[in-house]
Amino acid sequence: MRFKPLAATLSVLAISGFLTLLGTAAYSSYLDQQIARMPFNKNAVQKYENEVRDKGQALFEQELGRKDIMILGSSELEIQVPEHPNYMFPNAQAPWQVCPGGRAYAQSLHQAIHLGSFPKEKLKDAKIVLITSLQWFSSPEIIGAGQLARFSELQYYKTLNNQNLDLGTRRYLAHRMAQFMVGNELFSRALFYSRLFISDQWQDKLTLWLLKPYYAGMIKYLEIKDKYQYLALLKHTPLPEKLDPVPPKQINFAAAYAKAEQEGKLSCTNNKFYVEDAYFDRWLKPNLDWVKGKSADTELLHSKEWEDLEVLMKVCRDNGIKLYVVFMSTNGYYYDYTGITKKARSDFYKQQAAVMKKYGVPYLNLEDKEYVPYFYYDVMHLGWKGWLYFDEQLTKHFGKAAG
Repeated sequence: MRFKPLAATLSVLAISGFLTLLGTAAYSSYLDQQIARMPFNKNAVQKYENEVRDKGQALFEQELGRKDIMILGSSELEIQVPEHPNYMFPNAQAPWQVCPGGRAYAQSLHQAIHLGSFPKEKLKDAKIVLITSLQWFSSPEIIGAGQLARFSELQYYKTLNNQNLDLGTRRYLAHRMAQFMVGNELFSRALFYSRLFISDQWQDKLTLWLLKPYYAGMIKYLEIKDKYQYLALLKHTPLPEKLDPVPPKQINFAAAYAKAEQEGKLSCTNNKFYVEDAYFDRWLKPNLDWVKGKSADTELLHSKEWEDLEVLMKVCRDNGIKLYVVFMSTNGYYYDYTGITKKARSDFYKQQAAVMKKYGVPYLNLEDKEYVPYFYYDVMHLGWKGWLYFDEQLTKHFGKAAG
């Protein structure tokens, strides 16, 4: 008789659990249906400050299904000159939308976790472009606060549980993120998971096994939250004025370069660095004496970012991602002034090229554009001619693949 209350309790818990799972699955399916019914909203997808895209999965996954070009970068994506890829795609040679993702501090570590979080089958034939930046490598260690600002708990758990990725690669990612999370209560749950994941102690392995249902439930909760936020973004972002499909634009690149040249000339009139006037007045003019030669001792070849970059390449290799990498160079006039020499920068591009060749990754090196006027908007971000060249090369790269 004494077992009847226990059996009844277990029965209630089992039924409650089953109903919870059923309800969760039904709501998740409902959100999927609602998202699928929404029209493509370029304004939502291409918005620069977009944590739904950068920290979630639903938006990015839908764009993968559309076969659009995914551009992963950082702060350069904010420079919205008329030649920005948002305005140059789709075109007749490369008839796809672009989905630019990333903000400042979205570096190799962030991108590895982002791309590692998707199942391999969803990334088959994906058009993914990575823009790397010299500034990522200019200090021995990357900025931890920046990585936490871009951290996605959903993507993190899914990457660490992605069996397509080598265990050593996943443990590296867990080690890296754990060191930044220490002492920050906002990340205590992910830090605890990280410590269990990288531990070889049998007690920790047992604890991780016992907590699998909890973290599986957390992943499901984060997935539903992500879908809900994506649906809300679509509903509350005004649609473009024209929704009807239009023929992909024909781009006369020779004429476009002439236009970009004129735009650059009109925008860069008050300095010798070919930097946009307002940027120069605000950031450079008051500090010219201070920055002269200041970076002469900067070491570009031994940053921790190099290890993160290699791990990103391993994630792409293991997860079946055909990456195309663009080495964003710098404004050579300004960097000569600050003391990072042309030779030092050239050595940096060569080392980056060696990493790409090691993993068989095609790349575009913009080293020879460092002294092209109006190629850069400021001291480091692509501008009028820079974005146009980027568009042209992407058009050629993916246009050939389309043929």
